[in-house]
Amino acid sequence: MEDKTSTLRLIYPQWQGGIVNHWMPDLPADDASRGYYLGAQLLNILAPPSPQKTVEVPISLDINDRETDLGVSARKIIHKQKRPLNYYMKTLRKRSSL
Repeated sequence: MEDKTSTLRLIYPQWQGGIVNHWMPDLPADDASRGYYLGAQLLNILAPPSPQKTVEVPISLDINDRETDLGVSARKIIHKQKRPLNYYMKTLRKRSSL
């Protein structure tokens, strides 16, 4: 039986759940959290080019989406933003199992 595997470069700059302002007191809290987004973009630029499939999950940069729900910062928007990723991964699994 042949083992079919593939590599996916996933760019998922999810930043809303990160509460890191206590580590960077010189930055406004909103800017400190958005560093996650910048970091994901920088890693994508710095990583060597490759033939692998690349998928970027669309992420909102709206700072007003950070309401805490069930003790999780921006829980609702995080769930909303991961839906396209879940759909893509299910589609990819179906194709690879053919």
